[in-house]
Amino acid sequence: MKSKRASDYFHGEEGYNCAQAVLKAFQPESGMSEQVIRSAVVAGGGRAKEGTCGALYSAIILLGEGEHSNQLSQEFLGAVGSTLCSDIKKSECGCRGFVSKAAELTEKHIHKIDIQNSEYVTAREFREIEMLPQPKE
Repeated sequence: MKSKRASDYFHGEEGYNCAQAVLKAFQPESGMSEQVIRSAVVAGGGRAKEGTCGALYSAIILLGEGEHSNQLSQEFLGAVGSTLCSDIKKSECGCRGFVSKAAELTEKHIHKIDIQNSEYVTAREFREIEMLPQPKE
């Protein structure tokens, strides 16, 4: 299960944060590069856009904007009580639980998307550039 894998990546041997752990768990399916996963360091710990939970933010990168991301966000909100890191990191569940929940919900929705489709890949690569910083050459 991806939720277990993401949970294991979170602060595991590689030291991934919440955003990186979710991306890493789905790396085989998404084809996301290690460089992009490493760049997601800036989205963990409440630093994702608008203070969004980093694990949820990465799920949105994977799914793309639209119906699946909207459903996932609503399901995450219902399960966790907020989509903001500052609200949820205070809970007893802890960040590892939110990483697991985001991965569980992503797994539920990612199978509804043809992630091998060239349009999806192009759009995901655009989201990577838009949502995560790119290394300067």
